[in-house]
This record gives sequence, structure tokens and C-alpha cells, in this order.
Amino acid sequence: MRYRPHTVQAQAADAAGNESAVSAERVFTVVSDNAELRTLELSGIILHETVTGTTYQYTAQVPYGVSSTSIAAVAADSNASVEILQNGRPAANPAALEVGTQTFTIQVTAQDGTTVQPYTVTVTRMPSDEAALSELTVDTAVLIPRFDPGTTDYTASVTHAVYAVTVHARAASEVAALQMNGKLFAGNEGSLPVELDVGSNPVTVTVTAQDGVTVGTYRVDINREPSSNVMLSGLQLSEGSLEPAFESGIVHYETTVDYLTAGTTVTASVYDRNATLSVNGQALTSGEPSRLLPLEVGTNRLAVTVTAQDRVSRQSYIIEVHRKARPNVTLTSLELSGGALLPAFDSGLTAYSVMVGNGVDRHNGDGFGLRSRSPDPHERSGAGERSGFGANCSAGGG
Repeated sequence: MRYRPHTVQAQAADAAGNESAVSAERVFTVVSDNAELRTLELSGIILHETVTGTTYQYTAQVPYGVSSTSIAAVAADSNASVEILQNGRPAANPAALEVGTQTFTIQVTAQDGTTVQPYTVTVTRMPSDEAALSELTVDTAVLIPRFDPGTTDYTASVTHAVYAVTVHARAASEVAALQMNGKLFAGNEGSLPVELDVGSNPVTVTVTAQDGVTVGTYRVDINREPSSNVMLSGLQLSEGSLEPAFESGIVHYETTVDYLTAGTTVTASVYDRNATLSVNGQALTSGEPSRLLPLEVGTNRLAVTVTAQDRVSRQSYIIEVHRKARPNVTLTSLELSGGALLPAFDSGLTAYSVMVGNGVDRHNGDGFGLRSRSPDPHERSGAGERSGFGANCSAGGG
């Protein structure tokens, strides 16, 4: 509303009717005291109350995604002035919105410069409810399936030679909290070293949104393969020396023992303590001797089998133990100087009778000689000097 200037002249009169001269013309303007608002708008925000000149307080609530707003306020009187304040100071426009509550004051000053009407707008920006990950990796391994923020369950596999991995995660929201296996990280990202056991190693990644209510959970199961190591670190017998000398990469050995060695034990040790051992099918403890294994004359095959932790990989170390034959203690000949053997000598027979003449009388000191031979030069042979060497000696007529 435009106010035009006014003019005025004054003339005085007394009781007798005498009038003064007309004063000079004076110019004046009538000013407004209207300090009301006509319109109030905040970009991206819908006020809960309808804007009127006589409504002095307004409220609004916005999601976390609304981080700023432009405030447009128009006074009902075009001659009035409008100022936007925050915390008693001129506010930036557009105004940044923090999470939580902030109050803006729209102050209208009427044309008269005296009349002032404040209008308050309280805007509450909600905290973030974003609880997703934007990144998830496992070094030395590949996630299956490929990472996607909407997929929460993954697997990864590593070989037995991998003893540890590092899991790295980043929350999509910079104001979210991140935990991995219960460890809380500063900020929205972190890396967690994980020592691996053979088999399943679960890692749980938790993202808690700024609102403290919304939680996103991601799971990664890292599988470390069992060992396939089937190597021995040691192998020995209680009887006999291995030929060739033991080496882990050699799997066939031989040794020879004499006839008097009727048995032996086997002591074997594995590189991988999770491997199992057996000898000829009997369980064996690494580093400890087996039960006594009987040896037959000839070749005895001892199979020391290593079964890896994966229960698939196997390797047998073969030891051939040759036990010598029993020494030859048979005779090649047996002769008497004064009689005849019945039956005739045979190396396979061990019992004989002797026929002697009437002239042999053991009571008179008569006797006969005995001579024997063995095929083994180390076996002892000798001669008897009396007829009484055997119970089966008898005399015959002649």
C-alpha cells in the first residue's frame, strides 16, 4: 500500500471572532504499523500450520535427506521489512539443516520502524536410517556372490596355506556406526584381521544407522581348506637300517635282518599334526613306536600310510623287510666205523638204529666210531667213540 504525502495549514480564532493569519502549508505522511506476514515458504518443506498474518509459530519435520532449505517470506505491507534470523543472528539463505531441531525467526518490522512482529519456524531434521554397506572385501579371497549392498550373505574360500585374512567394510552413510565381530570402529569404515581355523570362519558385519534403531547385518563365511600334506618327517625301525636313508620324498625302502629277528616296530612322524597314520592298517601315533610287527622268513611288506587332514589325500611309504632263512643244520653224511645204520642215511631222517657184529661188546670196552658232515662249515660235526651213542643200538648174529 502506497501512502501519499498530506499538506496542512492552520488558522486560529478567538472568542470575539478575531482570526489569525493562515499558517504556512506543512507536508506530512501517515506511516503504517502493519507488521504481519503475507506468505512464508521453505523449499522442500511442508509446514504443519497454514500461514496467516496472525499465526506466529510454525513447525515442520524433514527426512535426513533434506540438508538445507531456502526461506522466502513476504510481509503483508510492502513498506515493511523482513529479516530471517537464527540464534539471534542473520541466517544464511539457503540455510543448512542439522540433524535434530533448529529454529528460524522471521522478523517483520512495520513501516513505522517501531512495530516489530516475530514469526518462528521450528524445523526438525530426522537422523539417517541408512544401514547398508557400500563396500565389503576379503583380501586373498573372492566373495561369492559378488558384493551388492542389497545382498547380506556371502562365502569365500582360501587354501590351507592361508592362515589369516583381512576383512574391509565401509558403511554407505558417513554417520553410521560400523562393527565387525563385535569390534566397534571409529567412523564408517574399518579393517578386521581374522586368523583362520580349518573349515568355517564366520565374520559378522553390523551397520547401525544414525537413528540408533535401524541395523543392517552382513555375514561372510570364510572357509579355509584342510591340509593335503601327506609327508612323513621321520621313519625308522627298531630292527634294521633303512636303505636308502630316510628322506620325506622317498617312499620305498628295504632292510635285511637275520633269522633270529622275529619282529620289529615302526616309528613314523608326520609334518602335519592333523594327518593320521597307520601301518599295515593298524592305527599309529605320530612319533611313537607301533606294536611289535611279526616277521616271516623272506620278504615282509610294511606299508606306512599317511592320510591328510582333508581325508582325501593319501601316501604310503613302503618298507620291505627281508628276514634271512633259518641256518642249515642238516647232515650231508653219517658214517659208523663199526656198524650199519638202519635205515640207510638220509639227510631228512633224524632217527636210526645200528646193527653191530657179535664181536662188539660194550661191557668189554669195544666201540665204534661215528663221523658226520654238515653243509654249513660253521656247524659243528664230530665222532662218537662208544657203541652206546644211541639207544637204538643192537647186536645181530653173523
